Amino acid sequence: TSITVWRRAAGDPPLLSVAKAEGLLLVAIGAAGPDVLRVVLALDPAVSLAESPSWKRGRAALGDGFPILFFMPRDSPALLGLPPNDGMAGGLSASATGLRLAVAALLGPQESRVRPLAGTGDGVSQPSSLNPDTVVALRLSADPAAAVRLAAELRGLPFIEPIGAIAAQLAPPIDLGATPVITADLGGLVGGRGLDQPVKLARLEALAGLKDPTAFTVACDQLMALIGAPAGKGSWKLGGGDAELAWSVQGKTVALTAGTAGGLPPLLARLKAGGRGFEPPPGTASSLAGGLGGLVLHGDNLVKSLRALPPTAFGAGPDGVVARSMAEKLAGSLGTGSAVALRADLPDGALKDARAQARCGGGPGEVIRLTAITRSFQEDGREVEVLRGVDLSVGPGEVVAVVGASGSGKSTLLAIAGALDTGFGGEAVVAGQSLRGLAPGALASLRNRSVGFVFQSFNLVPAFSALENVLLPGLLRQGGGEPREALRQRGLVALERVGLAGKAAARPSRLSGGERQRVAIARALLTRPVLLLADEPTGNLDAVTGEAVIRLFGALAQEGTAVLVVTHEERVSRAASRVLTLSEGRLS
Repeated sequence: TSITVWRRAAGDPPLLSVAKAEGLLLVAIGAAGPDVLRVVLALDPAVSLAESPSWKRGRAALGDGFPILFFMPRDSPALLGLPPNDGMAGGLSASATGLRLAVAALLGPQESRVRPLAGTGDGVSQPSSLNPDTVVALRLSADPAAAVRLAAELRGLPFIEPIGAIAAQLAPPIDLGATPVITADLGGLVGGRGLDQPVKLARLEALAGLKDPTAFTVACDQLMALIGAPAGKGSWKLGGGDAELAWSVQGKTVALTAGTAGGLPPLLARLKAGGRGFEPPPGTASSLAGGLGGLVLHGDNLVKSLRALPPTAFGAGPDGVVARSMAEKLAGSLGTGSAVALRADLPDGALKDARAQARCGGGPGEVIRLTAITRSFQEDGREVEVLRGVDLSVGPGEVVAVVGASGSGKSTLLAIAGALDTGFGGEAVVAGQSLRGLAPGALASLRNRSVGFVFQSFNLVPAFSALENVLLPGLLRQGGGEPREALRQRGLVALERVGLAGKAAARPSRLSGGERQRVAIARALLTRPVLLLADEPTGNLDAVTGEAVIRLFGALAQEGTAVLVVTHEERVSRAASRVLTLSEGRLS
């Protein structure tokens, strides 16, 4: 199989590398592209893509009418910085005036984390007051607050309260548009320069409805105070000159622009006039009504904007030549009414019975499935019913928080899910094993091999070092047969994972509260559990250390671990995929 390589000029590093195999085009971007393709092609020549389960699922998800355009095997999106998944497939169909692109991402354990984005809506198709010359229009129908939480979680960033409050007041859909500016440096873009400053390439506009304009204004003023900028009283501005971000509340709508100074007044005038702004090309409007959102590239507007660019926009040298050639070919090849449209929806069935999904989850691959769980205790000669028919399901990659008043039964629920309490009624299945009737030895083995525990009180052995505490589950494992040195190395890796590689020899008395909690988490990670149970894990920690623990839980979930945490702290529940309330013995 031959590999075709594109470069800006002879002797320059590769830009794009392409090879063909089994009717597919294999593409790698960047200087390492040829080497990447050689490795991919040499993995196993005897394996046929046609037999790949994720290939079959991807093709089925695309539906009829879409010849396969690209396929990414399981976990390969992680190479692009995307969340790991079970693969992606794309298809393309063409007509005389446009292209229709379909992308199917097989989310696998990530689906439960994405589901909250769509809320209960199916998207909205409506006119827009964006610039009539908009080249790329994007409509986000997803829940903005859920999107902010997920973005912070995926990137391991702290959740900033004012930003969360702002997102919570936005009423989807949110319209965004991008139009190239005459000062754009397309030559620099080809050369990889300017990507960190998109507002110098295009003017961005955004429009969104507001649930409560007053609450939105308060949240914006809080954000400005946080960054040391003046309050806006309904209109705000950051930066200036060639990089300005400005937004304003107009009734129950917020309008925003980013780019060179002076972009907001034209958008406000358009909004006030009530006239129609951006019109998607014929046949593409429905793409903007996806449950998560949609995108349309307007071919006619692209051609018009490219032809309006001055010669200085292309720069000089090889990059300028490439940029000018690409612009001329695009302007010459796009026909009247041409467009590229993309609609984003959740997989089939993801929104079915949304209230039941939010209440108890469910589906294949469950790590925890509790059905009609009851639990009673004797107190002062009378029976006290703590759990009254609890149903709960937690899947791989989920962070589920259970909140409730003190004494509501949260810790009891956690003990049942962790195979510590067997005096319950109902059915409990953990890590694929029914707990009903399991012998004590089998329960202990399940806990040791599949479940990690993190407690508020840490439960470390005072006489042991941090590393020795971490190694305890491995040392107590029966029939493990793992060499002591190999176990020790895994313990060191677990400590490094929680940022305590330099404290391996320290005893708990020499560690801070946050450090002791991280040792407890490292101990829970030693056995590579499919389930992590945490009982008030941040209750004894300061704000900074607590946020670090929360981010670590998110990172574990991203790798496929199911996390069930009981808490009374809002900062923990805010970072969860689902939040359930335990009250009067029932989950809701």
